[in-house]
This record gives sequence, C-alpha cells and structure tokens, in this order.
Amino acid sequence: MLKYCPQCNKELLTSNFNKAPKRSDGLRSQCKICETEYRRKIEQALRAAVLESFGNKCDKCGFSDKRALQIDHVNGGGNIELRIELRNTMKYLKKVLADKTGMYQLLCANCNWIKRAERNEHRKR
Repeated sequence: MLKYCPQCNKELLTSNFNKAPKRSDGLRSQCKICETEYRRKIEQALRAAVLESFGNKCDKCGFSDKRALQIDHVNGGGNIELRIELRNTMKYLKKVLADKTGMYQLLCANCNWIKRAERNEHRKR
C-alpha cells in the first residue's frame, strides 16, 4: 500500500511511516525520514539555546568551538540521569534549559574528561 507524505511530497510504501494508533489509517502523516529530519532540527535548535544560555564557552578554559562543548553535571551523576530518568535528548535539553539551580555547566570535551578522571566519575555498570 502507498501513502502520501506532505513534507517530502512523495508517495511511499506504508512501511515508511511510523504507527499512530489514534489516526484513522493507523499511521503518522509524515514519513520516517521527514520525522527524523524535523526532530533533528528541533534538537539542534534546543542545543543551540542551551549553549547560548551558558555563554557558548567552556566554564573552565573558555574554549568556544560548539562542536566540542558538552553539558556537564556539576556534581556528577549525568550518566544515571540520561540512562534511567530521561532517555530522550529533547527532554534532557529542555530540562537543562529550564534549570535554575546551577546543576549543569558547559565544559569542553577535554575539561569534561579531566573532571571525570579527577573525581572518579566513570560510568558505573
């Protein structure tokens, strides 16, 4: 069976659409590829907003290349939060953006790994 995706203007096999039980045909209106691209754009915009809220630079050394900046939990425990509590990048970014407690900081990859090593914040299995 074929279904039309209004985003990419293509008729595709229904297997190219995610399920949506509440819709009459049981399928989402956009194809999987268009949904993925849409989600990626939203995540990029949220990440940019988070970086902006932290000043777009590492709190330790001032490094400002956005490709290497990471959101860090000031007191550790980020691995647990991501794996158990959130499991969703957009929820996580929204939580970081809304936080007013100072629980998060922005570090470059080097400073983040150095902090993890110094504080023994390795992944616990």
